[in-house]
Amino acid sequence: MFLCRFIQQKLERASPSEKAMVFNEILSAAYSLMTDVFGNYVIQKFFEFGTSEQKQMLAQRIRGHVMPLSLQMYGCRIVQKALESIPSEMQVLLMWISCTVAVGLVDCSKIDCCVVNYKIY
Repeated sequence: MFLCRFIQQKLERASPSEKAMVFNEILSAAYSLMTDVFGNYVIQKFFEFGTSEQKQMLAQRIRGHVMPLSLQMYGCRIVQKALESIPSEMQVLLMWISCTVAVGLVDCSKIDCCVVNYKIY
């Protein structure tokens, strides 16, 4: 837990090369981190402070998994942060390709997180 928090704090002030180094280490495990109790925070920080390319690469890891991530306690936070952080054309692509069931109908209230009725502009 301590290491995860340390990484989160450092990402806020890291140089582009330092961010790239960390990103290259986590990318292969990105999906697992998205559903991890601590790892999801690191992924969220990359959506918040990463480069456009890093955000796009993480969004690619979400494609095809929006529904299962939306229903998972930590994954739903990743979906929300991604939708807040990526350009609208990428949002449409992410949601269009990923969802065969309307995300707007999903009620995540049991896990205290929600992607319900997220509007894509």
